[in-house]
Amino acid sequence: MDFLKKIDNFQWRLKVWVQPGSKKDAVTGIHDGCLKVKLQAPPVDGKANQSLCRYLANLIQVPAKNVSIVNGLSSRRKTLLIKGVAESSWDLFFKKYNHFN
Repeated sequence: MDFLKKIDNFQWRLKVWVQPGSKKDAVTGIHDGCLKVKLQAPPVDGKANQSLCRYLANLIQVPAKNVSIVNGLSSRRKTLLIKGVAESSWDLFFKKYNHFN
């Protein structure tokens, strides 16, 4: 999984490909080496970025403040910094979304 990189015990870099303006929020697989995330929010005034951080925080079960975009604010391809996540939490996440294996 080249899109997820461990920085230290509880910090991770996650590369995502965002498709805003979708019918529902969903993690749909891999696109161009990134985790593909569809969002209902439009790509206007940072709404999709805020929605992305909240959505992923909810899925990974960390506070939204622990998810931040470090690269790609105005791009579909983004790099996120996610804090406070144990490796076992990622294992559970990928078991739930087993189409990534």
